[in-house]
Amino acid sequence: MIRFVAITTNGKEYTFPYIKRFRFYSDEAAPADLLIFEAISDSRLFEFAFVRIFVDKRLFFDGVVDEQVTRQCNNNFELKIVARNKVAILLDNQAKPGLYQNVSLNEVFERHVKCYGFKTMLTDSNPKLDSLLVKIGASEWHVLELFCKRAIGISPRVDVDGVLDVRKKIPGKLFDFKNTGGGQIYSSVSVTNRRHGAVSSVYVKGQNHEYGVCVPNLKVIGHEIAVKRYIETPREYGGNGLEYAQEYIEKKNRNNFVVDILAPGIVEIRVGDIVNFAGEGLHFEGLTVCGVEHEMSEKQIVTRVKAYKGKG
Repeated sequence: MIRFVAITTNGKEYTFPYIKRFRFYSDEAAPADLLIFEAISDSRLFEFAFVRIFVDKRLFFDGVVDEQVTRQCNNNFELKIVARNKVAILLDNQAKPGLYQNVSLNEVFERHVKCYGFKTMLTDSNPKLDSLLVKIGASEWHVLELFCKRAIGISPRVDVDGVLDVRKKIPGKLFDFKNTGGGQIYSSVSVTNRRHGAVSSVYVKGQNHEYGVCVPNLKVIGHEIAVKRYIETPREYGGNGLEYAQEYIEKKNRNNFVVDILAPGIVEIRVGDIVNFAGEGLHFEGLTVCGVEHEMSEKQIVTRVKAYKGKG
């Protein structure tokens, strides 16, 4: 059972009796999850500030309303709402420009995250950076993400309960997609192998203005790919060209080999979870989920999962 609840600007909750359709998007390339839904109500609707979705009484989505369109049709009101999860608050607020010296993770959390209602952070330690540049126009999320990438080597995640997770190894749930033996059933699968766009090596510009450092892409060895790139390290990386080159390669690798799985119903799978797939003539293990889409129409509800072959 799926229940949609909206909260008005004065804190009143409203449960929609009928949902025409909805689409939910989550992608590791977009920090905030996106929800778009259309509903019908027989009562006058007010301005909504927040939206929550419950699946079998479990909180599935908790977000802020970006856009609300209300249309009167006969004796009913038709409503369309566009919302993002609460990471949107950090994306929409700009951080105070400046240069941090010897800054810790706890300091970044206190100054750029906690004040927006995020009370809990899961972390392995309290790492520090010698310097952290906050450019004018940078969002609060950008500051947090930049620190985490440089100090920990990961991108932060916020779960549905608003808990910030910046652990080095975030434990993802394992999903076995197979139509036999009690696995998670699926309707179809497609596999995309993109050779175009892959890189075999990256040359990094050093402080002497020479491209003397070569970082190889170990993932493409043996795949007959010989494509090189020359890059400059952005200033906010503090001159750590090797770190930036490895991140550049990882982003390229994520698009090289992608598995798309279509499954019936709402599969409560998240970005970062792990997928095993066993089908007729196809078998994959240890895929990392990089995108999830849920779609409900008047006829059906489906889940689309996009996963890639590991990290790095």
